[in-house]
Amino acid sequence: MRKLLIAATVVATLAALPVLADGPSGSTEKNSSGGYTNNVKCGTGAGNTDTPVATVYAGTNGVEICNDGDGALPVQGRIIATTDQGGYIGADGDKDNMAPADGWARLDSNGLRCGKANGNRDVTAPQDGDGPDQCG
Repeated sequence: MRKLLIAATVVATLAALPVLADGPSGSTEKNSSGGYTNNVKCGTGAGNTDTPVATVYAGTNGVEICNDGDGALPVQGRIIATTDQGGYIGADGDKDNMAPADGWARLDSNGLRCGKANGNRDVTAPQDGDGPDQCG
């Protein structure tokens, strides 16, 4: 629940900023073979705005802030609010964080869902086993 409150605060703050990029999806948790690693990697290059705190993305389909260890935020991960996948808001922690900040929380049309040890640790790809029972 705390992750969702943080996400909502960040989204409200970012909504006041001008559009900085074409889309929020500059980060990934996949390795080169497409497997999920629970290790957030922020995007680089065009379409990214690096700040001392984190990398920021904003566009017509949503916003994202991401920290993969290069920013000043004390935790690694990303916060996303997007219209992709039917729309959702989520907070996704990195494996380098202590529990429970190494999992994720997502609010979408299916309600609140979370993922941790028993599921896929990527907010962009929830699995059947990722549900409200994984929150907390």
